[in-house]
Amino acid sequence: MKPLLLILSAPSGTGKTTLARRLVAAHPGAVFSVSYTTRPPRPHEKDGVDYHFVSAETFRQMIDRGEFVEWAQVHGNHYGTPRSAVEQAKGLVVSLPRCRSWSGACAPGRRTTRRPCAGGWRRRRRRSRGPRTTSTGW
Repeated sequence: MKPLLLILSAPSGTGKTTLARRLVAAHPGAVFSVSYTTRPPRPHEKDGVDYHFVSAETFRQMIDRGEFVEWAQVHGNHYGTPRSAVEQAKGLVVSLPRCRSWSGACAPGRRTTRRPCAGGWRRRRRRSRGPRTTSTGW
């Protein structure tokens, strides 16, 4: 049986990662798909936990080898969901694409869009992550 692929899509700072981690914690066998990115890590981020941080050259080679279910360029950086996370999963796979298109997904999927909260909550959350720069997309 192929795993159910759940895709969470929403603007930055709306709580996708928080929701994804809660879903994984609540469903035994569920996995959180850690995306690859070419952007540099923020101070609180850990390689392999928040993202897999790779060079643009490595990312390009991974595209050429077909290692992503999907990938896109966002704010000058590349992001991609590893095909291996979907193929190896036995249950729910949670992915956090940034309005990217899926190229040949390996599993039946459900997509949900998280809408930003009203008021300044999202703005405050994004500011707490640090200054926006070309290299980080903030």
